[in-house]
Amino acid sequence: MEDIRIREQLFIEKRASEYRSRGYEVLRDEPLDFFPGFRTDLLVQKDGEHKVIAVKTRTSMGLEPEIAELADILSSMPGWSLDVLLVGEPEKLGAPENANPFSTEEIAARINDAESVFESSFLHASFLLAWSACEAALRAMLSAEDFEIKRITEPDYVLAYATSQGVISAADQNFLSEMLGYRNAIIHGFTAGNFHAEDHVIELIFAARQLRDAIDSTPTRQSDPSADVNVLNPLDVRNRLDALRRRQTRWIRGVGTAPSDEGLRWLSHSFEAHYPIGGPSPHTYPTSVDSFIEADELIEQAKSIGLDGVCITDHDGFWDHREVDDLSKRHNFLVLPGCEVTTEEGHLLVYGLRKYIFGMHRATFVKDKLDREEGAMVVAHPYRRTYRKGAHTSESAYHEMLERASRNHVFDMVNGVEVFNGRGLEEENAFSRDLAKWFDLPGTGASDAHKLEDLGTFATEFERRITCLDDLITELRVGRFRPVVLDTARNPVLTSAST
Repeated sequence: MEDIRIREQLFIEKRASEYRSRGYEVLRDEPLDFFPGFRTDLLVQKDGEHKVIAVKTRTSMGLEPEIAELADILSSMPGWSLDVLLVGEPEKLGAPENANPFSTEEIAARINDAESVFESSFLHASFLLAWSACEAALRAMLSAEDFEIKRITEPDYVLAYATSQGVISAADQNFLSEMLGYRNAIIHGFTAGNFHAEDHVIELIFAARQLRDAIDSTPTRQSDPSADVNVLNPLDVRNRLDALRRRQTRWIRGVGTAPSDEGLRWLSHSFEAHYPIGGPSPHTYPTSVDSFIEADELIEQAKSIGLDGVCITDHDGFWDHREVDDLSKRHNFLVLPGCEVTTEEGHLLVYGLRKYIFGMHRATFVKDKLDREEGAMVVAHPYRRTYRKGAHTSESAYHEMLERASRNHVFDMVNGVEVFNGRGLEEENAFSRDLAKWFDLPGTGASDAHKLEDLGTFATEFERRITCLDDLITELRVGRFRPVVLDTARNPVLTSAST
């Protein structure tokens, strides 16, 4: 009976959300004056239309014979109707009697299997292995919070149950539901035209690793339910050494040589000698693989060209705020932490969060986290993936691109748009400025420096003095800033096509 009630409640919540999005007033558990003793699952109303919605499984339908009586009454009442929606009951899937859930070690092994098979180009097999790890990790996370599902049930039920108990977000459920659809097609012998095998395998393996890392950190029912799940800190060198030890030859999409045991021992011993446990960690900027600047060089260069401060925004990696504070004190210079988060909607410059957690590949999830933490967010280089080089020479083509780019709902979530990017072409930055005008959003400027010589092209000027991260977030949220050009020789400003 408990499974039945859970199934019904999940379905009710989904239908309520759908009707609200269509402009209906939605009432839950509402009594009906003309039918005493009965309370609706949903009552939705709009423009004189009153619809009673009863959500039942076949089992619960048989326990409530008054539904038929209610249908007769409503049939004679103008503007009223009854919808009975049947929900499939969670099916107990066949399995050997001695089948047991994966341990965390077995989940990790399954992820490694998925990566190995992926490297051999068996993409569908890799996808199924990664899904197996994801589902097992979800069950383990539920079990850690005393919400264990004690039998093998349909995967969509596991996803819905995990969402209803707060183990994953609604955005994560949507992503995993999409992956589940591909999983179903593959195992039942169907093709899916929108299945991009390599991309989806990479995404699912990444999700599996994030879920696996989350298991040990899943809060119990006695702990703080709002605590975030820890994932691998990009600056945790010791954990990264452990990760390197697990790598095998051909680990990068079929190429790449595994690190030797001798080399790893030397690296580990060298690290321990220079940075003992309890001592300060090495400072390198960024941790991203596409950058070549050390933090100390970055700061000294920034000071030499007259900047008042810098923001360090790694790709999908967060600096420990204490380390950033140490940098500021050591150089007597303002250094602020942020992160350039990669989402499906584009890159976002995020200020106010402290670590990467599963789900941040969706902009809506990042926005929810920032709202809770009272942070700020800026769209980075919005011309990427939308602007075609040379398009500014055709007014009609240019406006068509602007209109298409404007459909990205991320612009409704942010505090500003990066309109001057040091790595962008003049016409690309002009496109970014026109997008900012389209949404009436203030603009920022940034060098987006990945090499030392990149620094000093653009910057952001604030109306009020910035002394700490809280100041930065406050000024971004109220819009008291503007982009500035630091090096006009390298960056002449192109007139926007729309002006």
